[in-house]
Amino acid sequence: MNFQFSLPAPALSLTQQYMLLRRDFPTGAGEVRNGRLHWRQALQPTPVSRRYGLHMRYTVKSVPEVVVEEPCLLDLAVEKRIPHLYRQKPAELCLFRPARREWSANSPLSMTVIPWSALWLFYFEDWLVSGRWNGGGEHPKPEEN
Repeated sequence: MNFQFSLPAPALSLTQQYMLLRRDFPTGAGEVRNGRLHWRQALQPTPVSRRYGLHMRYTVKSVPEVVVEEPCLLDLAVEKRIPHLYRQKPAELCLFRPARREWSANSPLSMTVIPWSALWLFYFEDWLVSGRWNGGGEHPKPEEN
């Protein structure tokens, strides 16, 4: 018998994640400091969309957090509760389900979280017009603040 074992891929270091972000999103800016990666990125989901300023925070032992810093999504939603957010203010995007391991520390942020953020923003703009969230997924119970 021939048994083959596959070990999980090792986590990408913060420096590796940072370098991949710099390579794939040269218009963004960030730093690695005190065991945490900070990345700011402007995204425009379609050519006719507004531009959004995002701030991503990440440590290797946690999942990435993405907050929309500008514009204020609550202002755009005219104070309606926005679906698919962990927090309404500041707007913290719900991009994947951590409990289902849809993202892991060996996944490049530049190929997952940043593109998922652009897709989330696309569905947000659609929701502003239609009143329906067409992006699928499960809606988390957001914090009130």
